[in-house]
Amino acid sequence: MKYKVGETMKISVNVEFCFRWVWVLAMVLSILGCAEGSNDGAVCECDGDGETADAEVPDGDGETVDAEAPDGDGETADAETPDGVWFDPATGLTWESPSPPKTMNWGAAWNYCYERDIGGYDDWRLPTISELRSLVRNCPQLEIGGSCQVTDNCLGYPSCSETDSCLCPDAGGGCHWPEELEGSCEAGAYFWSSSIVLNFTETEKAWFIGFYRPDLGWNQKGGQANVRCVRQSRPGLE
Repeated sequence: MKYKVGETMKISVNVEFCFRWVWVLAMVLSILGCAEGSNDGAVCECDGDGETADAEVPDGDGETVDAEAPDGDGETADAETPDGVWFDPATGLTWESPSPPKTMNWGAAWNYCYERDIGGYDDWRLPTISELRSLVRNCPQLEIGGSCQVTDNCLGYPSCSETDSCLCPDAGGGCHWPEELEGSCEAGAYFWSSSIVLNFTETEKAWFIGFYRPDLGWNQKGGQANVRCVRQSRPGLE
């Protein structure tokens, strides 16, 4: 079949017109598909080719930054423990480490912890006697659940304290606390707790613990002892 020149031009124009409409229809379908994906809760951005691009999160300056996925605890996976502290995953407590070398009386120890700002945290405090006991290692009597009855729920003397149940005289010398902790633990070094000794006519005594050959005792608040501050990272000891 033969066509005249005018008829050939008409056919060429019609073919080009059809291709243009096919291209427009493809773009519309691509945009509709992107919008439909967004309805499902997904973040969808179309680039110049009609394909989806990875979404970026703007920072406070309006610039984009890569989003960081949180881990199962709601914290970023690459979070690190700051310097000057040690986190105990067994109890959820964060401890000052190293402890200061100087000793102080109970009131000064209380204020020292209250005023601390370590690792970006300012909610430090003097630990309770049960929290201090959670640091004891290789002394079954004093470890949490051991035979020593002095806990946050039993602070009386002598009703809660039997001399032979709250010490380990046969334990070898050394720091009987987690190896990650730093500080002084030589013989005669005791650490204050915030727990007051009850059943005395006055409330001028507080419980403390020595970690060299672990033992638990009490001292006048005006006496001298070491201090290691603590903060609650998550619900811990019952």
